[in-house]
Amino acid sequence: MFLVLSGSGAITFADGERIELRPGVGVRLRAGDRTTWQVDTPLRKLYLMQA
Repeated sequence: MFLVLSGSGAITFADGERIELRPGVGVRLRAGDRTTWQVDTPLRKLYLMQA
């Protein structure tokens, strides 16, 4: 999981779901997710890892 601190872009998942990235947006990625990233302005993210 990560929280976007600054920047903008989008993540598109293999199933077609698209998440717009901007400050304040949280995203959960699961092992094996196939994604395509579009970065419009450099992203700063805070990552949270599950043990």
